[in-house]
Amino acid sequence: MLDYYINELRQVGGTSPAIWDIALAFTATDEQIYVRSYAFQALLVSKASQKILPGAPLSSLMIDEQTGKYLSETDHRERMDAPWVKAIMRENLERLGAIK
Repeated sequence: MLDYYINELRQVGGTSPAIWDIALAFTATDEQIYVRSYAFQALLVSKASQKILPGAPLSSLMIDEQTGKYLSETDHRERMDAPWVKAIMRENLERLGAIK
């Protein structure tokens, strides 16, 4: 899969801006299912990081333009999408009464 995207990126000059749409599902019970989505921008590059994450191989082609780091090499607490993930988790835990 990475080879396909690397090839496509090379055909457009080696980089391409990208907007990544993510959806998170939070399930407490069969009846309590909450889904939220968010988006973030990154730069796709044709030179892959040496670190490839299982289940998220494209993160080795994505660079956070603010830090200059590959997403696959970024600690989950430093990732550009961390604030959204935290907010979604907090919202759902509050909704369930697990936190205030």
